[in-house]
Amino acid sequence: MEPAVDRVRKVDKPGYLYHGSRHRLEILEPRQAIGLGGEADCRKAVYAVSVWEWAIAFAFAFVPTADDAVFSVDTETNPPRILLQSTDVEWDRKGYLYTLPSETFEQADDLQWVSYSPVKPLSVEEIDPRQYRAWIVKMN
Repeated sequence: MEPAVDRVRKVDKPGYLYHGSRHRLEILEPRQAIGLGGEADCRKAVYAVSVWEWAIAFAFAFVPTADDAVFSVDTETNPPRILLQSTDVEWDRKGYLYTLPSETFEQADDLQWVSYSPVKPLSVEEIDPRQYRAWIVKMN
């Protein structure tokens, strides 16, 4: 039997990470995630990324319009594309982009970092989804 292969490309931990949320919070608490990318997307943790643009989509309020509703972020483009299937955006609802210290985070996969401890943001920026309308791609 061959040894398990570590499929995560290890990268140096940045000094700061970014987290997008629909909610204005003083402390980010670990929450159970439900993602489509396997175990790394389904931990009870605070999730963050090293590129602020990738976190923007998570500041939007999405509304599913059918049972097959999905959103994803295409990080291969700059700016990233936010791909929506059977999903609408609440354009008038503001969201928040948090800048976080990276000390308590560990790498979850090639793009995401997780903290199993509460995290106090260093700063928070209000996000107006209308400013990012060009990033949205409707898949259906």
